[in-house]
Amino acid sequence: SGLGALQHMLDTDPPTTLAFIVGRTGYYARAAIQQYIEALSATPQFRHVLFKDPEDQFLGYMHAADFERLLDTADDIVEHIENGTILQHPAAIRGSVARTATNRQALRRMDALNLSELAVLDEADRFAGTITQDEIVRKILANVIRES
Repeated sequence: SGLGALQHMLDTDPPTTLAFIVGRTGYYARAAIQQYIEALSATPQFRHVLFKDPEDQFLGYMHAADFERLLDTADDIVEHIENGTILQHPAAIRGSVARTATNRQALRRMDALNLSELAVLDEADRFAGTITQDEIVRKILANVIRES
């Protein structure tokens, strides 16, 4: 919606994510990204920066704090977003699992990718949140305790 709508968004329903379209050239400006990150980082709800393709499909994400640190150090952040090299940064997480995946499937995927966290994608392959190994283990242990 642009910077003009940012304050209204923050006042009514603070977003948990900020999304960028990889491959979209000439659209993003470093100063605007900086303003968004500064404003969003002041809210506890803001957790992730998403990267999507032009068809709105998930490509990867970063934790908001990691993206903020990268923004502070990378002069060519806009170029990295536009050409997709942002996804090669060590803080970028590209692994995902379907919302319908079982705990076992999610843990296997994490193990295969050597990750402790994955994006959860909905039926349309859009970002729905994240799941961590710790969360899965807590769920499994809670089930074991309830059953005993």
